Amino acid sequence: MSYYGATVAEPELLDEEDSGDKLIRSMRRTFSTVDLPVLALPWLLFTINVLPTALLKDRLLGNIMFAATFVLALNFLLLSRASSWKILAAKCMLAAVLAEYLGQYDRSKYVDDLAIYSNSALYENVQPTSHPGSFKDAAWLQFSADAHVDATKGVGYQSGHLWCAAPIIGSSHEAGLSRTVGFWAVGMDCCRYRGMFSCGDVWNLTKHTGLVVLEKSALSSSEFPMYMKAAKMGAEVYGFGIPAEPTLVRWDVPSATVQKEALTSAISFAVVAVITYLLLVPVSMIVLNLLNLPLIDRKSAVLKDISFGISPASKRYNAETVKELMENRCYYTGSVMYDYAYHLANKHLFIGMLFCHPAHPFSKMERLFVAVIVSALVVFPVSAFSVQFGQTGLLRTLIILVGVTLPRNLLKLYLIRISQADVKLELSGAVVEEKDVMSQWIFQAVVMVLIATLTIIICMLCTQFISNRSEESLSTVLGRNGDGLCFMFTLEIVFDLIIPAPFSVGGCPEKFAVGFFGRWRAERDFYEPWEDAEKPKWDPTDASPVRAPLLPKALR
Repeated sequence: MSYYGATVAEPELLDEEDSGDKLIRSMRRTFSTVDLPVLALPWLLFTINVLPTALLKDRLLGNIMFAATFVLALNFLLLSRASSWKILAAKCMLAAVLAEYLGQYDRSKYVDDLAIYSNSALYENVQPTSHPGSFKDAAWLQFSADAHVDATKGVGYQSGHLWCAAPIIGSSHEAGLSRTVGFWAVGMDCCRYRGMFSCGDVWNLTKHTGLVVLEKSALSSSEFPMYMKAAKMGAEVYGFGIPAEPTLVRWDVPSATVQKEALTSAISFAVVAVITYLLLVPVSMIVLNLLNLPLIDRKSAVLKDISFGISPASKRYNAETVKELMENRCYYTGSVMYDYAYHLANKHLFIGMLFCHPAHPFSKMERLFVAVIVSALVVFPVSAFSVQFGQTGLLRTLIILVGVTLPRNLLKLYLIRISQADVKLELSGAVVEEKDVMSQWIFQAVVMVLIATLTIIICMLCTQFISNRSEESLSTVLGRNGDGLCFMFTLEIVFDLIIPAPFSVGGCPEKFAVGFFGRWRAERDFYEPWEDAEKPKWDPTDASPVRAPLLPKALR
């Protein structure tokens, strides 16, 4: 029978005694991870979309990544031929849409609250006898010196949690001049049913600040009705008058605590979403193996030289494989999704640190060096700029974009040219003497040391600037400006889709193609006429000048 583009033999009838043993042996014999890279594509698209959408203050990168992931999924769908690959492409499109929805939900529920509190008004010297309606636009209230929370008059309203409230009173209340309380301190699970209110530092009479519980805030919208019931119950129990819309505050809550709570909740939601989606990858791989329904022909000769980061130490790759990696060939298997996964593993700076081909001329250690240098050249200058001019703004975003693209591209291209010089000599058939190899290695080491020294100097200057102008610790400032790293990781995928680059295939004259898909289509049009469904062109005995993929047309 045929399924997922592969022909599967009908199961044999097994004796009842040895059916279990035969099944286990069959699973061990047929289990393969060859489909794992392409099965991880929906998760990757989900991750690079949901994280910037949910967590970054600036919506620009989130919008860019949604457009990029949708374009990727659409190209996968249009360029895939077999139904199995179209189903997987549809999963990629679903991942992009789901990531956008969950990211926007996470942002609206947690991150947007930071903007609400940071943009709302702060009132000082607020009298407890004031009408609360005068401070409806407030997020923080600084009460007068005589104001305090009467912790002995707390109440607890039981509904799942114990919702607590206590009156905020002043000298007029203590003198009996007023019995109306318009401001109430609230909290959860921090009081008894009557009295002993301990939500916040209420016993410290030098504290007079309250964080307003906003009904429109996503963080407190579900809590607000419970707190309101507790406040009204407290007014009834202790005989206070209460306005129709009293102001509820969390007593002595620093702004840093609010930010930490909101960011922790937002990050936790996003991380749980990413991990949950990641679990679908091994589950899908196990299911396909159990059913013996591979997405790609595991015996295909085209796969013998394809490797994602790990290879036996004794395995040697031919010169043609190294040449194709050096030239960034895009078309290998005939499946656009598998070819893109392989291309991304070798082209992306950060992903390539783990998964690039073992024979790639631009090695993992060189990628690691470039990643560390460029990360430092982005985070430290952007942090210094933010200390001086603020955390948001178009100019800051432009600085991040320039910092992400310019140093990365220059450094990466220069190191690639240096590291590939000896490889080109070997591929040309020229005799390379050991002293030439050593001199090339020394030159590369000197260049790296100079670049590292310059980077350290720049980082030290930025550190000194930050220390002189910010009361926060260096780690706090750098961590708050780590969004530049997110720009670095994601924009490399975007650039790979839209930047035109010259290429040559099969000795033909150079021509330009726009991004990965433009080059993949051009290479497909060149290689497909050479394909023969009956005779593998990747066979070692094949003498044809152009090596074309082995996969049958049904699997493309």
